[in-house]
Amino acid sequence: MSDHRPEPEIIPPDRTRPDWRRERMPPWVSVDAHGTRRIYVRQVGPLGILLVALLIGTLAALIFVILLGAFLIWIPVAILLFVAAIVGGLMRRYFLRR
Repeated sequence: MSDHRPEPEIIPPDRTRPDWRRERMPPWVSVDAHGTRRIYVRQVGPLGILLVALLIGTLAALIFVILLGAFLIWIPVAILLFVAAIVGGLMRRYFLRR
């Protein structure tokens, strides 16, 4: 019985990676012939700072609105419980005196 072993694939030196992988890389990532990845980082410009500030401001406003809404919902609930306690106390006196 003979074992069938697959033959190793010989890859030429200029073809270390398939083309489909090279095309899928983001534009800020570079891969050299040895497979080393390099990521290029630039300084953030004024427009980038403005966009980040706008994003942070929007998130802060959203959190504020959610917290304010949760607080404002509890105000009528607390008033309703307070009024119910007063009415319950008055009714208790009324029914106990009879």
